[in-house]
Amino acid sequence: MHKDDILKELEAIVPKDIIKIDEPLKRYTYTETGGQADYYLSPTTHQQVQAIVHFAYSNDIPVTYLGNGSNIIIREGGIRGIVISLLSLDYIEVSDDAIISGSGAAIIDVSRTARDYSFNWFRVCMWHSGFYWWCCIYECGRLWRRSKGLY
Repeated sequence: MHKDDILKELEAIVPKDIIKIDEPLKRYTYTETGGQADYYLSPTTHQQVQAIVHFAYSNDIPVTYLGNGSNIIIREGGIRGIVISLLSLDYIEVSDDAIISGSGAAIIDVSRTARDYSFNWFRVCMWHSGFYWWCCIYECGRLWRRSKGLY
């Protein structure tokens, strides 16, 4: 698929303002290194992520996900295909027995939320690519203190 055709298809899927062409990725990494992404997208909803991924996989376009850039070094040659930044999906929701956060939420913020709401057990569900990508169950209360001899 030609680069202009890909751009037209992406503009039909998501708003133009979240699409950047030949975007320097050094702006998004702590090491401030790295070449350009062919297409850099910052979706704001799970539905947008899902539509982008569906389009990319249907057309054999590589997809790379980028978080906060703290644990990655990008080669100077850049990344071919679509780079999806998940930072806009940074919500944290609290219910009676769970904390549900977007994949853009910082782990420290999720942990502090759990502390602030006094969760003894809490479940963090990260939403990724329109699906629950992974779920972790953390034991934070009584059993942790007991195992450390602090109970």
